[in-house]
Amino acid sequence: MDYKTLHGNFGNRSYNFYYGSGIVKTLGKQMNHLKLGRSVAIVSHPKLKKVFGNQISNILTKSGRKPFWILIPSGEKYKNLETVQCIYNEFAKAKIDKSSAVIAFGGGVLQDLVCFAAATYLRGVPYVQIPTTLLSQADIGIGGCAVDHPAGKSLIGTFYQPKLALIDVDFLSTLPEHEVKNGISEMINKVICLGGNDPSSLYKDIPKLITKDKRKILEYIRIANSIKLKIIEKDETGSLGTRAVLDFGHTLTYALERATNYKLPHGFALGIGMRAALLLSEQEAGFSSKKYGQILSLIEKAGLPTRIPSNIDLKTLLKFMHYDQKAKDGKIRFVLLRDLGKPFVSNGMDDDKITKSLRQLYD
Repeated sequence: MDYKTLHGNFGNRSYNFYYGSGIVKTLGKQMNHLKLGRSVAIVSHPKLKKVFGNQISNILTKSGRKPFWILIPSGEKYKNLETVQCIYNEFAKAKIDKSSAVIAFGGGVLQDLVCFAAATYLRGVPYVQIPTTLLSQADIGIGGCAVDHPAGKSLIGTFYQPKLALIDVDFLSTLPEHEVKNGISEMINKVICLGGNDPSSLYKDIPKLITKDKRKILEYIRIANSIKLKIIEKDETGSLGTRAVLDFGHTLTYALERATNYKLPHGFALGIGMRAALLLSEQEAGFSSKKYGQILSLIEKAGLPTRIPSNIDLKTLLKFMHYDQKAKDGKIRFVLLRDLGKPFVSNGMDDDKITKSLRQLYD
């Protein structure tokens, strides 16, 4: 399978994304090219190390490096400063310094944790992204990272670019079907809603994605990444306000995750969150009801939920949405669509208006 690339343009912090089946085999060569040091800390999970650990260690050893594994628990409940502190402790044991390198080998939660730790340890050490789930590959972090706070999701974060990103679909081989569906949600979000691509093409390809067709998965991952990259290149740190459109569907999504204590997977919550944003887009921005129906069909075709579970209190959701980073002057704001590929951040909405709309989405 041919390898594909994307280039992130961030001045002297620019870097490349590499895509393919077996692309991880080039890790040592890429690190040599970037002149990354011999001492390498690989932050991962016990299960991933058990399956892929020998492969990664051998690649690094053959390139003249000394790998040091740091294993942390998996799950959103560990995406906090306590886990970051544990990573710092292990960095210190491994004598990680600015000539060393850190590898984030895992899913989206781990990518956030490692980016945050790498950005803040010694005020910044080089790190490499190797995402291992479809969700983290389709929605790869591009310079932004955050950890959770008891008040809400992703409230503590910073901006820090990696040196390299390797997206290898071979790591998806052990992924269960529900995790594949979890990742397809971000493809719908980026490729169709934010990118404005034809919904019918993705609708036709969803069965191939669910069965992990490598070529189709790589095709959509790369499109999703390119759309996100273009948005971030124009507003890397969000100072212009345009980066915020990446939050399409996520205002309710984050609240749902927090309200269920992160038992509802991100992609499944995003199915509901996108439907809420589409409904509000239709009501507030004149978004086409036909296109609303097309996206709803995509979400359902992927096997994702579209309705708020009846056991989740609406007042609780509103409380958590008020902690959303887009909230302003005490009012919740949503990313809405005027059309596919034409997102914008709304003005603040009254809780009563939000309540009236979201009640339509309950089971």
